Amino acid sequence: MVLYDVIVRGKTEYPDRTAILYRDTALTYGQLHDAVNRFGNALMGAGIKRGDRVGILLPNLPPFTITYYGATSIGAVAVPANPLLKAPELVHIWGDADVKLVVTIPQLLNGAMEAAAKVGVERVLCVGPRDAVPAEVATFDEFLATGQRDRRTGPRLHRPMPTIPRCSSTHPARRASRRARCFRTRTC
Repeated sequence: MVLYDVIVRGKTEYPDRTAILYRDTALTYGQLHDAVNRFGNALMGAGIKRGDRVGILLPNLPPFTITYYGATSIGAVAVPANPLLKAPELVHIWGDADVKLVVTIPQLLNGAMEAAAKVGVERVLCVGPRDAVPAEVATFDEFLATGQRDRRTGPRLHRPMPTIPRCSSTHPARRASRRARCFRTRTC
C-alpha cells in the first residue's frame, strides 16, 4: 500500500468520518482526500514532478498532512523539517535534499525565505491569511485553489516503495534468521 492509498481508502470506506480534528476544526476523510488531490495537482501544475523534493516547515497543522500526502501522491518526496531550526540548518537540509518548493507559516517565513534564497528553492508558500503574508509569496489556500479536486488521468503517478517484510517469531535468533531470509526472498 502506498501512502496515498490510505487517503483513498479513507474516502472510499468512510468519507464522512473525521480524519483530522484540530482545535475547533474537523476535516473528514472526504475533505482530506479532496484537499490532498488539489495540492498534488497544484504541485504538478507548478512543475513539481516525481522525485522532486517538497520542504515542509510547519508545526502540527492540517496543512502539514495535506502537504505531506499531496507531495507523496504525485511521487514527490516530502522533506519535513523541525520548525525550531534556524536558517543555516535549513540551508544544510534543503540544499542536501535539493528542495524545489517549501511550505511554511508566517512566523517562520523570514528564516525560510533566507534559507530558500541561499539554496535556490523555486517557490515558497505560506499557510496563513493574505494580510499576514508578503505579496511576493503565495498563500497555501491560493496555491490549493489552483489544483483540480480529482486525480489527473494518465500514467500511474506513483509506484509503491519497497518494504521490508515483517517476520513474526518470538525467538531472537530465529527471528533474525527469518528476517534475513525474508529480506532476501521477499517472502516469509
